[in-house]
Order: sequence, then structure tokens, then C-alpha cells
Amino acid sequence: MDLHPEPARWGEDENAGERLEILEAGTGHGTLTLYLSRAIHAANPPMPRHLQAVKTESSEEEADDTAIDAWKSTRRAIIHSVEISAKHSVHAEGVVKGFRHGIYTHNVDFHVDSVTPFIDSQQSSRKNGDQPFLSHAFLDLPGTETHLAAVASALRTDGSLIVFCPSITQIMACLATVKEDSLPLELEKVLELGVNGGTAGREWDLRAVKPRVRQQPDAGVEPSVLGEGGESGVESDMREDSGVDSSPSEKTEQSAKIADDDDGGWKMICRPKVGELVVGGGFLGVFRKHHLLRKQDEVGI
Repeated sequence: MDLHPEPARWGEDENAGERLEILEAGTGHGTLTLYLSRAIHAANPPMPRHLQAVKTESSEEEADDTAIDAWKSTRRAIIHSVEISAKHSVHAEGVVKGFRHGIYTHNVDFHVDSVTPFIDSQQSSRKNGDQPFLSHAFLDLPGTETHLAAVASALRTDGSLIVFCPSITQIMACLATVKEDSLPLELEKVLELGVNGGTAGREWDLRAVKPRVRQQPDAGVEPSVLGEGGESGVESDMREDSGVDSSPSEKTEQSAKIADDDDGGWKMICRPKVGELVVGGGFLGVFRKHHLLRKQDEVGI
């Protein structure tokens, strides 16, 4: 997400500039929540010292809550952490509160909800209506593709959407949804993570293409494909610039795989980029919202 918010300055108007708002769903154990809160912490004005301590008397707790709510209205950066399980949300909030006496707790608003209803409620409750309010979003939950339309509507132009999925086919499902529903999202990269979440970072080539010419199965020629940028070629060919003399088994792994799922003409190119060996982990798909829906090129027969 390339987070580097500028520190708050004394006397600066808290309403100056756009507020940095990040959606995280689902919350899980709160590890990413804590990481994101630390990353944006400098953007918020310092909390008064007397509000940082936990009070024991009920009257003082109520007074603190009121003062904290007043401070929250001045925040310039917020994490919206959405989790469908109330139990997990409470646990994650406890994790964040338990780190360094809760110094990063109040940067985060915890919500027990599903993603799409949460976004709908946020947009309906804001003064600017359905205008985008999210700077970035991170989705780590089942059925990610079903929430892409809602997230895209709430994401600001050039905002990034990162999805984590255990399987590459789930990333493919997200890309297929973007294409089929003409969502204003562009897939920038797909990264494979290593064992136990290690950042091995092998990049995958994942693109949606339309066949330029459909050959008969017995013609002995693979169909040419046209990508989003107009690039063409036979998908079964290896990358010429890889510089790797692959063995037959490696060629099998690295060769193109086209998923034919009756997706209105779109076919998926899906292959790991050569040169790295990663075992286990999961996949990150990095999307970015563009300002205009790009008209898909019509492919002549």
C-alpha cells in the first residue's frame, strides 16, 4: 500500500486534506490490524496523556469515553477492521490493546459485519453519500470476488486493493469478476508467498485474454491470444527472455494454463514466472482502481 502518512502538526486544521481510510476484512487474530495501525499512527494528532491510561472508576471511564470520541473526530487516518465473527473481532481488539499499553488501539475502528453491508452503511451515513471514501483495502476472507463491486465503489481513484487467497484459482475468480462486471480495477501483480507467510514473493503471470483466432482441435496449431495491452502470441511458448533452459517437468509447470469457465470469451493465462521455487503459503493479488472504465478491445475473427 506504500503507506507513508505525514505526521500531524500542532495547530493544523484537522479537516485539511483527505482522510486516509483503510478497510481490512476479515480481522482474524489482529496481526495485520496492528501492523496497519502502526503504519498510519504518525498521521493522527497526539492523544492527551490522561486519556491513554485505563481508569477504574465508572464515572472516569464515561468521561474518558467522551473525550476519546472527541479525539477520534480529529483523526486523519483510520483503519476500518471488519470481521463477521464477533468472537474473532473481540480477540483481535484485545491483541491490539495489549501491545505497548494500547498505544495503537484508537487508530482502529472494529466492526462486526460483512464487507458489502458495511460499505453500504458507511456510504448511506456519510454526508457525501456514495462518494468513494477508502484510500486502500485489504481482503482476506472467503468469497472475495462477491465483495469486489462494493469495494470498488468505495475505493478512491488510484487506491489499491490487495486480496489474499490460499489458492491461485481464487485470484483468477477475482480477475474474472472484474472483467465480467467491468469493474474499474486493474490487476497489477500476483505474488506467491512462501511457507508460513514468508515473503518469498515469486511473481505470477495472470492475465485475462480473448482468443484472436479459434483453431479447430485437429488443426495442430495453438490459438493465438490477445491480451489487454494488445500483445499477442502463442500461449504455449516459453518466455524467450527468461534465460532458463527448462527441463521437461519444469516446462510442464511453467507452460500456459488457460481456464475455460464459460466466462463470455475471456480466458485466463496463469503461470509462475520462472527462476524461483516456492512451497506452501498463499497468493496476493494487487489491484488498483483507475479513473475510467477501459473499453475492452473487440477482437475480430
